[in-house]
Amino acid sequence: MSVALKMIEELEENEALRRRFLKMIIPEIPKEPDVTLMLINAILGRVATKEDLKVTKEDLKEEISSVREEMEKEATSLRGEIVSLREEIRALDSRISSLERRVVGIEGQMSFFMKIFMTFNLPILLAVIGILLRLAFW
Repeated sequence: MSVALKMIEELEENEALRRRFLKMIIPEIPKEPDVTLMLINAILGRVATKEDLKVTKEDLKEEISSVREEMEKEATSLRGEIVSLREEIRALDSRISSLERRVVGIEGQMSFFMKIFMTFNLPILLAVIGILLRLAFW
């Protein structure tokens, strides 16, 4: 324990010691020392004691514990949301893969239809061009 804390505790407990201390601080005590003593008692009443510090420490411990519990609840909640989002991403990924397969299939069908179109319509188109050229040069 520090010397200052011991001194404060002794001053709190012993009125005669407070008066003596007062005489040391104030060389001339006014005619009414009780008023001065009341002021000193009021000031000493505002000084933090070990007990005050102990209570404050306990309050801080409780508050820190409470904050930790809240943080853990939030962390648990966030973990749940992250798991849910991962599941949704997996579902979207599988849907995208399915769409990619369908697009590839459609591209293949379009390629097939283009080949069929060219196979059947190219000779007709060439015949029409030939007829038009014959008509133009006759």
